[in-house]
Amino acid sequence: MTTLDKVKAATDDVVADEAAQEHELIRLSREEQIAFVSAVLKAAEPGARLRKAADSYRRKSGL
Repeated sequence: MTTLDKVKAATDDVVADEAAQEHELIRLSREEQIAFVSAVLKAAEPGARLRKAADSYRRKSGL
């Protein structure tokens, strides 16, 4: 591999990493941020079905 090939490969890696990081980000408007945080802070207690499923998962996975 030539030096130019190494530089090209390194550049490709940086570009690919930047593209992946850009797709991992979620940009929210101020209104969306408030709605998201409010939903997280006011999360409802888990219902009976969810608690039963969690208990089943814990038993099966040995947790």
